[in-house]
Amino acid sequence: MQETFHYLLLSSHLTLQKLIMQALEDTGLTSGQPKILDYLREHDGCIQKDLADACHVDAATIVGLLNRMESGGLLSRRQQDGNRRSFFVYLTEKGRDMAECVNQAFERLEEAAFHGFSPEERRALTEGLRKFNQNLQEMRHRHE
Repeated sequence: MQETFHYLLLSSHLTLQKLIMQALEDTGLTSGQPKILDYLREHDGCIQKDLADACHVDAATIVGLLNRMESGGLLSRRQQDGNRRSFFVYLTEKGRDMAECVNQAFERLEEAAFHGFSPEERRALTEGLRKFNQNLQEMRHRHE
């Protein structure tokens, strides 16, 4: 198979996802939960819709993920200021500990994946992917 950009990107994503789940296998987390914990680590108390958007999951998927995480004691959802339409999502103490564990796994994997890259190559790849992702997001929003 020819190593086109889209093939390399998909292959890298799938491999990274497998490595993340292997690194976190002792935590009991399921696919989709690490990115939620990672986002909440920096945005604790965000509304459920913003969390779904940031993690690129639809409303039905986020509800299922959050239900399992809430049952597992990782987070809580609350209404605020009489707002009955939006739930705010908060990490519990257990969730904060798990989010830190996820962050450390992400950092270790990222360092290993960038082995042999110069700092300039690392910045260039990161910035290129940021622009690439922004272009794709703009295309997606134009077609919604």
